[in-house]
Amino acid sequence: MSGLVAARPRPPQRNQKKPPVAPRATDAEVAAVLANVAELCGPATTLPQRYREAYGVPLDARALGFGKLGSLLAVGERRGLFAVERTARREDGTSGSWCLRPVGAEITENTSDGESVGLLGFYHYARPPWNENARDATAAWLRALCAQYGLGGRVRVATEGVNATVSGSSDGLGAFQATLSSTEGWGRVLFKREPCTPQQLWPALSCWTADELCGFGADEATRSRLDAVGPGILLEPRAFRERMMEKDAVLVDVRNAYETNIGAFPGALDPKTRTFADFRTWLQKDETRSALNGKDVLMYCTGGVRCERATAALRAAMPEQKDRVFHLKGGIVSYMDEGLEGFAGANYVFDRRNRHGAAPRGSDQVLGKCLACRKPWDTYRGSATCAKCKVRVLLCDACLSSRDHEALVCELCAA
Repeated sequence: MSGLVAARPRPPQRNQKKPPVAPRATDAEVAAVLANVAELCGPATTLPQRYREAYGVPLDARALGFGKLGSLLAVGERRGLFAVERTARREDGTSGSWCLRPVGAEITENTSDGESVGLLGFYHYARPPWNENARDATAAWLRALCAQYGLGGRVRVATEGVNATVSGSSDGLGAFQATLSSTEGWGRVLFKREPCTPQQLWPALSCWTADELCGFGADEATRSRLDAVGPGILLEPRAFRERMMEKDAVLVDVRNAYETNIGAFPGALDPKTRTFADFRTWLQKDETRSALNGKDVLMYCTGGVRCERATAALRAAMPEQKDRVFHLKGGIVSYMDEGLEGFAGANYVFDRRNRHGAAPRGSDQVLGKCLACRKPWDTYRGSATCAKCKVRVLLCDACLSSRDHEALVCELCAA
């Protein structure tokens, strides 16, 4: 896994002469190019070299209106024309290549050196919070550990603690987890291991410092007050499932609207937030307080980190509720890994898988809908955002290929 190490600063890119992205090609033109690509598929076809050799011109995704080659190939893969695999970065740090295989051909679940791979997610609230020197030292330590074990990913470090998802070889992830677990103060951290394919690995490491662990929009004084109040009662997934069935229980989804659009617990209160910072405003509303008053409040989010802040905020805002506020340990990820029923649709995740536990295409279990044509759809694309607030929106392949979507606004802005 040494080929995945990329923790060093990225060198500046100068004098780039990339061609401008062309207006989006018609669906028929894109289909014709993808058909040519599919014709080239062999045991391990590497692009774009093979395309140039076959047709005498480069495979220029930007000329078709796609900013990156990977975006174009993803369309072909979803249409069932071929299977795509992104090779790992080479040992010299340069980028790997796109490899295509015929549909049905086995795509290796291992990295180039034969190792199995996976994802590791975790968060850690420091009690008491670190000072800035300790925060910066922790960030440097985690960068060094990720480099040592060949891990890529995203690691956010604040005085509050750490929120991270890293990927790499199973051996590297195991060694990384063992090192953290044996470090003083980290022994109670919940680590969540998830499978992934080599193309879903993070190609590099991004480790940065921030004021907050999960963007709650609180100043230092407010964060100190929430730390003093503390989070709600932590429930294991099975205990959470049992309590949510009781008549005095009310579920609260702490995630953002673009996440709840593709999956949620039916009947949960949905604050319809664009960002987590909007949750504080929702808590102050009279209708929110009325809905929560006198109830067992069960909060949940993707992996648990946002609920630590959200439950503390509720306990601070409604002291009379402080002993009736609960949250799901490990979030939806742990709940689904337990095989428990009750969560409908797909769980949006902040890694290269995009969504977790997704229903098959065309299934009635797909809850999301394309903003333009309203067909069932639950996969977000990076270029699909609201024309007004820039929040992520759902657009199917056909609608994303049309420039008509650029004026669309999300449901929150349209309301």
